[in-house]
Amino acid sequence: MEIKKEFKEKFGDHIIVSILSSDRGSSQGIKDAFTELLVLSRCRLLLGSWWSSYSMSPPPLR
Repeated sequence: MEIKKEFKEKFGDHIIVSILSSDRGSSQGIKDAFTELLVLSRCRLLLGSWWSSYSMSPPPLR
């Protein structure tokens, strides 16, 4: 939440920051992650970091 606050202060109205839970260890956090994924799916362009869980490659199929 601290980083979200820092980004909002730095970029103001030029950025959208989710207020949903970032705790992926709870059922509510997982529901919130799914909600964010649905919202992101409607974007034309996503800028992300290489360490983001959204940009991680899935494990190879065996």
